[in-house]
This record gives sequence, C-alpha cells and structure tokens, in this order.
Amino acid sequence: MMNKNDLEKEAEFRDRWSKSHPSKRFEYELNRELLLVLFFFVTAMVGMGAVLGSILDMAWLGWTIIGLLSAVLLVGAAFLIFVWHTYARRSAVLVDNDALVWLYVGEVRSLAWTLIDREVIGNALENSKETKGILGFQVGEERKELLAYNPHMRIKNFPILMAEILQRLQQEQNKNGKPGEEGSE
Repeated sequence: MMNKNDLEKEAEFRDRWSKSHPSKRFEYELNRELLLVLFFFVTAMVGMGAVLGSILDMAWLGWTIIGLLSAVLLVGAAFLIFVWHTYARRSAVLVDNDALVWLYVGEVRSLAWTLIDREVIGNALENSKETKGILGFQVGEERKELLAYNPHMRIKNFPILMAEILQRLQQEQNKNGKPGEEGSE
C-alpha cells in the first residue's frame, strides 16, 4: 500500500527524470511477443466457440454460453494487459550522477556509485533467473533488486543501460584511484 512518503519519492524521481539527459533514462516496455500470443490465443478460442456453435447448430442457450465464455476471455485478457501496462508505465531506471536510481511501481530505490564495484555487478548478473531477470545488488547486509525483465515487460535498451552502468563503474574506479582488472595481475 502506498503512503504519502512513497508519493513524494515517486514525484522526486519523476522530477529528477525530467531534468536528466534522455540517454540516462530507461523506461520499461511491454513484451510484444507475449501480447501477440495472448491475442492469438483469445482470437482462436473465440473463433473455435463460433465454429463449434455453428457446427453443433446450438440453440440460444449454447450461443449464450459461448458468448459469456468469449466475453470472460476478452475481459480477462484486457485486464492482464492493463495491469502489465500499469506496471511498465510506473517503472523506470535512471543513471544519475550520484547513484543508479530505479522506480518500480511507485517504490524508489537507489544504489550509490561508490557502493558498486565489479564484484557487485558480477554477482547481480550471475544470480538473475532466466524468466525473471532480477539484478540483485548485494551491498553489505542490504540487498536491492532491479527488475531487468520478466515475461510481461522489460527495460528498453537493456544492453545500453548495462553499458552506462559499466562506464559509471569505470569512472568511479578511476576517480577513486582503484586499478581496473585489466591493469592488475
């Protein structure tokens, strides 16, 4: 449940978002392939109902049942799309000057660049699952999770986001005088 504090945080995130350069902003998008599968499934089920109704020469009760089942399928599919769209619309990632900041359905999380190193990034990538790509950043006792993708939605231009994160990591290491892995033996 959202409280007043969450709304202020989301508003602050949106304010930062609007002031940042477009190349540092990453939105979520719906998985179009899954939407197409859903569309074809619903269309096939409604079509099969109509064909069966015609072949079986159903009376008004049969057509009513087929119509109700088709309506339930259509309303259910529309509801799923609405929920996924809402999640995607209310989630975003921002590569800010001070931190990696992300919004996931109203909850704002951030991870300062000074807390991220190659090991943290490597562990986050290694522990992501195939169907639900969650980057779990473990920093000390705290774990912060960034959803990269799931079957319903994904971050637009995820490879570019990862490149931005790795560039920031390299800049932070150079600024703090930490040698990169390439130079160390």
